[in-house]
This record gives sequence, structure tokens and C-alpha cells, in this order.
Amino acid sequence: MKKFIRLASLAMAGLAVAACLASCGDDSGNKGTETTTASGASDSNSTVDKVKDLYGSLDYSGRKFRILALEAGEQWYNFISDTANEVWFEDAGSDVLQKAIYERNDQTQKLLGIEIEPVWGGGSENIYKRLVQDTAAGVDDYDVAFLSLANALTAAQGGTTMNFNNTETFDPTHKWWDEKFIKECTLYNEDLYAVAGALNIWDDCSNNCYIFNKDLLEKYDVDSPYDSVFDGTWTLDTLVEDIKKLTVDVNGDQDFDENDNWGIGTYGNGVRFALCGFDGGIAKMAEEGYPEIVCNNETTIQKCKDWFDKVTNSDCLYNCGVNGTTSYEDLFEQGQLGFGMTNLTHPFKLRNMSDEYGILPEPKYNTEQQDYTSTVNTAFFTAYVLPKNCQDPNMAAACLEVMSGFSVDTLDDSLHTILFGSKLTRDQESRKILTIISETISFDWSGIGDWNNGLAACFEMRQGSSFTLASSLASTVDSAQTGLDSMLESFSTLQ
Repeated sequence: MKKFIRLASLAMAGLAVAACLASCGDDSGNKGTETTTASGASDSNSTVDKVKDLYGSLDYSGRKFRILALEAGEQWYNFISDTANEVWFEDAGSDVLQKAIYERNDQTQKLLGIEIEPVWGGGSENIYKRLVQDTAAGVDDYDVAFLSLANALTAAQGGTTMNFNNTETFDPTHKWWDEKFIKECTLYNEDLYAVAGALNIWDDCSNNCYIFNKDLLEKYDVDSPYDSVFDGTWTLDTLVEDIKKLTVDVNGDQDFDENDNWGIGTYGNGVRFALCGFDGGIAKMAEEGYPEIVCNNETTIQKCKDWFDKVTNSDCLYNCGVNGTTSYEDLFEQGQLGFGMTNLTHPFKLRNMSDEYGILPEPKYNTEQQDYTSTVNTAFFTAYVLPKNCQDPNMAAACLEVMSGFSVDTLDDSLHTILFGSKLTRDQESRKILTIISETISFDWSGIGDWNNGLAACFEMRQGSSFTLASSLASTVDSAQTGLDSMLESFSTLQ
């Protein structure tokens, strides 16, 4: 990467010091004035010590670090609380996440000599529009911006943000960054226009998953799916067998609606969601470092058809607006839905649910599929970007590095140990499954950037309609490829 070439050159200037550090482990703080590398850190296992070793010599003398941020009430933060956000709080408060964010920021401010200042920007779409407008106008009102991944890479595509790997203070190999995100969202294996990691909440919570009502399954003599998950036999056919038993005309009026019990619920037909669990997708990052369309083949089409025939048109799938006006989320919380297709933000809404629930990975297509697979919801997934007008990208990148490093033992630990380790999960099986889910995540580029020209819409066949995916793909894929090529050309010309 270009960044590492610069780092190597800067490291040469302090070769004697580096040699001393390497040989005797001395952590006397003899580093460059701005740039540090992972090899300059001490051997301490403490993340805090490593952050201090890497960035402790930087002093920004009270400068403000301004974050154009998603604010409370946006980005589904109300699932957590009315005041929840991922960036800044005035005080530690009593909420576990608020306290963790406050402590993370306080440590960052003290180490770097900065003042973190939020610039509340509303929702992700508003922040994206502001990035575009401010780039054109030359406005410098913030140092970084924080928005959804879907909007972040669209902004980058339009030339409104900078490549993190062109800064001298950012290192994508640090353990506090999301390794899978770095791998699958770094273009040409060297250009990274957004970052996510320990300093985020919603990046880990945007992972697709299933939830299931344990009480409802027990009521209708449906075996718990946990054993199937752990022995590798949690598949589409297993799911279909279960949802048929759970779909019950409770009031006996022969009209299935929101007053009855349903096997499974989601928004839409569930085809794209299910495909990610079937070791498939629409567009994935290739080893060469650019996304490619992977859905226009017989295997993918057959997997989608099996889901569409067995679930979408099975009379077991509840759809708000089709089968009733109650959302499937509310139906689940009311104890009328067996399985919900969702993501890991959903358990925040279930803290007061009276019925017992569990968390599951997406089912496999069949038992021949080796591993469970999934993806993230790029509208939920949050990321930081460097605006084109940022006057000191090295400072901005350093601030994010320190914030993310200090988040490991504060925010990230609170999210996983306290919340997902106890408060948001109700049994040990769900906690084990969270590890499975975290290991199966990938990023589908159909929801990243502005390029697909209706390709994703091919999968949105209406419940009760005919399966038309093959013909839709045939008439759309060339246009989508043109859009993808155009996006990649845009990125290739960015500095």
C-alpha cells in the first residue's frame, strides 16, 4: 500500500531508536512526531498500552476533533433508547453504552490533547447529502463523518471522501478495526474509504440472524433448533418443516391474518436474505480486490426458487401489508410468530418480551453446505469516512485510531460481554451462536455504492406471484455490469 511506503521511509529516520525498541523492549516513547507503526508498539498484551505506545507522543494542544454524526432517534437507535448514539455523550450517565462511550472519549481526549465535538447531522441520508454539498462548496465544518456503510461508499464513489490508506497515522492491521470489513471493502487491495471497528456499535449489530420464540415452539411440539445448528443440520428443509407446524388459524375463521400464529416473518419475500445464508449473494469482493457479480448462474437461481416456493409462497410467511397491519416485529413480541428474519439490532427491542426467545444463524441451503454463512445489512452498518475537505487527515485518522483502540476495553467489551453476554440473550446456546454468526459475516456489494441498476430488485418478486428471477436477471445483468464498471472506474481515478 502507498501508506506503508511512506511509513517505511519515515521509519528509516528513526532506525536507531527502532532497533533499540526491538532489541530491549524499551517503551520510552521515542517515536516520530506524527507517524507510528504497529512494530513500534511494546510487547504488552494490553490494548491501552499499545495505543499509548503508538500515539501517545502526539499532542494536538486542545484542538477540536469534529465528528459529523448520526444523532439520537436516527439509524434505529431508538431500539436502544431515546438518547442512544455511537459517538458522544456529555456525561457518563447510568446506561452501560453511554458510560462506555463517555469513558472512551475521555481517554482519547486526554491522550491526544483534543476536544471531541459532535456536529449532529440527523440521519444517514442527510449526512450523505451534506457531504456532497459541502465538498462542492469547500466547507470545512467537520473532520470526519459517521453514517451508514451504504451511504458512506456512495459518497466515496462521488469523490467526496479520502482514502484512509493515504494517511500517515492509519494502520488497517490494528486489531481494533473490523478485519472482515477491511478485507472485503478495501478496493484494489489498497484503497479504503470507510472504517469500522471497536468504536462502533451498529457494525456488529447489523449482522443478519434469526430469532425464534421458544415458548411458541414448545407449545406446538417443535424441537428447539439449537441441536440442529450445532450438529450442522439447520437447513432450509428443517425450517420449512417447523414453520408449517407453527402456522395456526387460532380463531378458526379460515382467514390467516394478524390475529393468528405464523411460522416466519420478515419484510418482503425473504429471498435475498435467505440467499446469503445459502452461501450465495449478488456481488462479492474478488481476490483481486474489486467486487464482481456472482448471482447470474443456475445454482443461485435454483436456491432462490427453492426458498420462494417453499417459504415465500407457502402460506407460512407473514408480511405486514399483505397479511395484516401489525409489523412482524410486533407479532413476534406478542408471541404469535415462530421465527423472525432480522439482524442483531433486534434483541434490543426484546428486553421486555414475556416469552422466551433465542438467536439463530441463517439456515444452510442443505446439509452438503459446509458452513453457515450470512451478510450484514449495509443500511444499518455504520462507518467513519474522511471528508475531502478535511484540513488535517493525519490528525483525523489518528483520533479514530485512538478512539477505536480505547473502545476495545470500554464500548466493545460492554456491547459483547455485558449486553450480548447477558442482557440481550437469555441462554448459553444463543451466546455460542453469536460466535457462529460473527464468523460467517460477509459484505454484499449490491448494497454498497450506487451502481446495481435494478439488479437487486430482480429478487423482489411479490408473495403470491410467479418466480421470474431467471428472466429478470437476463434482462438486467448487463446494465448492472456497466454500472459496476463505471463505479470501479470512478474509484480508480480518485487520489
